[in-house]
Amino acid sequence: MDFNKIKLKLLFHYKNIKDVYKLLQEGTGVRNINIFFYDEKRELFFDQIDKIVIHNKFLKNNSIIGKSYLTKESIFITNIEKDKNYNLALDNPFKLDIENQIVIPIIYQDKVIGILRLSHLPYCFTQSDFENMKILDNIFKKIFLEDIVYENDIKTIKQSASEKIELFTTLSQMKKMFEKVSTCCEHKEIDKFIKIGQENLDNILAYVNPNIDNLANIEEEKHQNNNSVNILIADDIHLNVQILKAMLSGNKIINKIEVAYDGIEAIDILENSSKKIDILFLDHHMPGMLGSEIAQRVKSEKSKLKKIIIISITNDTAILENDKHLYDYHIPKPFTRDNVKKIMSLIYKKD
Repeated sequence: MDFNKIKLKLLFHYKNIKDVYKLLQEGTGVRNINIFFYDEKRELFFDQIDKIVIHNKFLKNNSIIGKSYLTKESIFITNIEKDKNYNLALDNPFKLDIENQIVIPIIYQDKVIGILRLSHLPYCFTQSDFENMKILDNIFKKIFLEDIVYENDIKTIKQSASEKIELFTTLSQMKKMFEKVSTCCEHKEIDKFIKIGQENLDNILAYVNPNIDNLANIEEEKHQNNNSVNILIADDIHLNVQILKAMLSGNKIINKIEVAYDGIEAIDILENSSKKIDILFLDHHMPGMLGSEIAQRVKSEKSKLKKIIIISITNDTAILENDKHLYDYHIPKPFTRDNVKKIMSLIYKKD
């Protein structure tokens, strides 16, 4: 079986569950497929197509799916009825005529976020095929991470809005501070404070309202020039990516800015993009693969990517300290135009 071919097709269709069903059936010859998504609030797994619901409390060692869930390991059963863990109600609720079965738990941050079950594979499907099937693990993970990434974005946007309110509150407090400072400081000191305050305001405005709508015009203008630098921004928070992209887009030396919202997508772009990536802005906590894992892969001695400049954009101090050897530069969040400009100037010694 050509799992590389299946992987390539799934890469373009993993967001559509019906397409995933069809591609897996065509690629592996499997007759029955269940894709169970996890509902954390109700503590249950549900299949959107077959409308099967399995509550967590029933997932025990007395079923094949329960064993896979508890051990967090994929299972391939060649003769399902002879397996000691076979449970008709959980493993074959529609009492179908099935001989074999594969159960794959999808793990994210050490939790099972979904379960993929393939029943009644062709007789030619072997243990070797099961092992080779692991090449699809990262694609399977993307299927289940779509909703999680969206929910995390919503939480972050809400949190970001509250942070912006705090920033503007700080500005109003700054005005009061100037009034007090003016009674005990020289005019030069007051001017210095005002200048710093104005720079902060500019950065806040850029963060609150980056010129995202103008990106298309900037991209078109840049393609008319001879630009050589290709950039990848890898961060699972869409808002952060758009803000950083907006701040970078005015730089005339940049040819193209790619974006990735999870670690798997980032690696895929780094290794397979037609445009060689020169600079990688890299977050740490991302679905699929952590930033430090990506950085290790890029910087390894045997890697063809080791010349890529990696800029950390995480605020996780433990990561910054323990893995500082993996990163060339660091920019804290929230991003500021000044910090972005300084980093680019340091790298290329020009604006």
